[in-house]
Amino acid sequence: MEDYKIRLEKAVEKLQECNDIIDTNKKHITDFITQLCADGLSLRRQHKYLYTLKPITKGIKKDFSLFNKKDITQFLKKINTSDYKDNTKRDFKIIIKIFFKWFP
Repeated sequence: MEDYKIRLEKAVEKLQECNDIIDTNKKHITDFITQLCADGLSLRRQHKYLYTLKPITKGIKKDFSLFNKKDITQFLKKINTSDYKDNTKRDFKIIIKIFFKWFP
C-alpha cells in the first residue's frame, strides 16, 4: 500500500512537470484523481488511471472543459489507430469514459 502511495505521488509530480500537457488539463486530471480518492478507490487504481491518462492526453492543446462530442470522437480515433495492444486500447477507452463521465 505504501509503495503505491509513493508511486502515485511521483506520478502526480511527473504530470506537473510534463510540458506536453496544458496546465488546465493537468489540473483536471489531478482533480479527477482527488475525486477517485474521495470515492474510496485504491491507491493502485488511482495510479493506474493517472498512469493511463498522462500519455494519451499529451499533445492535446485544448482544455478538456471545451471538449465536445467531435473532440472526444477524435480522441478515441487517436487511441484506436495507435500501436497499442487491444487490451491497452480497451483500458484507455474505459478510463476516458469514466473521466469524461465524471468531468464537471
